Amino acid sequence: MTQRSKGALNLLELRPVRNIRSTVNPDGTVVLAIPKFQGKFASRLIMPLLASPHIRLKLDARGSYFWNECDGSKTVLEIARQMSEHFDEGIEPMLERVGAFMRRLDESKFILLDGSHPAEEIHSERA
Repeated sequence: MTQRSKGALNLLELRPVRNIRSTVNPDGTVVLAIPKFQGKFASRLIMPLLASPHIRLKLDARGSYFWNECDGSKTVLEIARQMSEHFDEGIEPMLERVGAFMRRLDESKFILLDGSHPAEEIHSERA
């Protein structure tokens, strides 16, 4: 991929990759484990004192489906088409939903879109 700014990229052609840990509940919904602190100082000194170093965010069925497909092998358009078929909806509302959700995940660094940031190996775990 050539080096272009995110604004110049076609978001539908990107292949999102998960960048934080998650678990899958028995009902199939995903729970994201969002670190409470990002900095090295807080990670070393404050997080060991906390009962849980993560905030747990439960995704709905559509968010869970999208999250599970973010393994870098499919484009956003491919995922949206699959979701449209799976949830028996038209592609247009699904593209809007997926685009908005994906932007939030990207802004929060929960997924990587451009491949420029090397992610540590992230695993989804079964609850």
